[in-house]
Amino acid sequence: MRARKGALWSPGLVWVACTAVLWAFVGTGWATVWNVSTVGDIQNAVNNAAPYDTIIIAPGTYYMTSRLNIYDHHLTIQGSTGNRDDVVLVGGGMNTDVEPREMMDLHTDDVTIRDLTISECYHHGVHIRTEQDVDRTTVSNVKTLNCGERHIKGSTNFANVSEGILIENCHLLQTKANTGGDTNYIGGIDMMTLDGCTIRDSVMQDIQGSSGGGRGGIFLWNESNNCTAERNLIIGCDRGIAFGNPSGTVTYHNDTGIIRNNFIVRGADIAMELCRTKDLKVYNNTIYSADAGYFRTVHINNSSTTNLHLAYNIIRGQILPTEGATFTDTGNITGSTPANDWFVDPLNGDLHLTELATSAIDAAALLPEVPVDIDGDARPSGDYPDVGADEYLWPLPSLVSSDPAADGTLCKTQNNVILITFDDDIALPVGQPALSIFGGGFEEGDAFTYSVEPDGVTLKAVEQGAILTDLTWYQITPAAGFGVEPFAFDLCALIGDANNSGRVTTADYTEVKLHMGEYTDARYDLNDSGRVTTADYSVVKTYMGNRAPTKP
Repeated sequence: MRARKGALWSPGLVWVACTAVLWAFVGTGWATVWNVSTVGDIQNAVNNAAPYDTIIIAPGTYYMTSRLNIYDHHLTIQGSTGNRDDVVLVGGGMNTDVEPREMMDLHTDDVTIRDLTISECYHHGVHIRTEQDVDRTTVSNVKTLNCGERHIKGSTNFANVSEGILIENCHLLQTKANTGGDTNYIGGIDMMTLDGCTIRDSVMQDIQGSSGGGRGGIFLWNESNNCTAERNLIIGCDRGIAFGNPSGTVTYHNDTGIIRNNFIVRGADIAMELCRTKDLKVYNNTIYSADAGYFRTVHINNSSTTNLHLAYNIIRGQILPTEGATFTDTGNITGSTPANDWFVDPLNGDLHLTELATSAIDAAALLPEVPVDIDGDARPSGDYPDVGADEYLWPLPSLVSSDPAADGTLCKTQNNVILITFDDDIALPVGQPALSIFGGGFEEGDAFTYSVEPDGVTLKAVEQGAILTDLTWYQITPAAGFGVEPFAFDLCALIGDANNSGRVTTADYTEVKLHMGEYTDARYDLNDSGRVTTADYSVVKTYMGNRAPTKP
């Protein structure tokens, strides 16, 4: 996953102090930056911070003595290094019913939590209180470890709605058995009455109840609208992604959302649960069950489920509609058809496609809602998009050989030729050079013309006139947009070196003589007349004694 690292401060801040507490003008007034390094410092900063303040926590493990109740809007709490493993806040214990049972309890809008780890909470790691109309919470690059009920909880009173919640680049992980309280009442993200919530680029791992009854890695329900779950990995959780569930009395648990580009490795029970949803799109996900016959790898429940569309998903396992639920099925590949060897390492969560997934590759239609895949690669990479969350990228052509070979010489007075052969067919980039030919302080790639030889795998690059400087080394690399594997080799411009020895000697007369009379654009035609003649002797004579300089 890609962790978003942005600048903490916008341009134009005016610093007026440089102590443990700093102030900056942020457009709405003076904000405080609290640099903290003890449990007491953290608690004091949270208790005394004002809106728009930032609390920056130094690296360390902090055994907290009470929960952090956050009442000041536009507050940011973050680790100082950007590495979430450097700052660890420890609660009272996943299986120990003592405070702090929750680490961060949010009562206000526009709070950002980032770049830290929250661990060992009996109840919740982060609690977003929708009953207090909390909006625009951001949880970014946060690890939650061993939380006894919910790693991230959104509670509700059904009168208020939390808008604009963003959870990204997070890792929700359980490494021990849940033995406290209701041992199956455990889950990853569990939130209700939302509007515009996005959960992306995160990992939910091994979140399990004592007997396989844990809740979803992602569980959004009870009148949650316009929600997006994308580019996540859910592995080893009792339930994977749940939009709605059979409980509750609301008409719709979810209205107008999308689940796209997720990898789900089924744990003890359901990989994806969809219940009482309206206008929900489930596009291009890859869901893997080791048991391809598991009867409800995807569970669709309740006759009130309306306009549910599953398109171009790979589902190794079975889809089970119950209680009159219906859905539209477009291009999904299900059951045992997705074989184990379709995936790189399925049991460890790597559901990227292999070349053996031929029934999935180029088998989908392009959906405007899914322009990229789980890695951000554009769809399609081939003629058509692939089914599932991963867009298979065919291996790029790789360099086989070059003429001149690496560290060889370019010996003509003009119009030198470089031939580069690959292991597969190549195509020239449109409107730009194929190579970067850099040396002597200049980029010469655009001073060559490029063509593909009839074999389809050899690039021919021809210098346009006398561009290269004699006795100069040039590095040859593929230019941006030339679809080949990266390579780099060096060639030296050494006019007269017909035999590619690295020095102009009398042996080059012999090399010219061997090819006398040939019509060619090869290196032996030193003056590029189109034919090897006695005039090429004159080139050797002019440059006699020159040798390739030491490579820079």
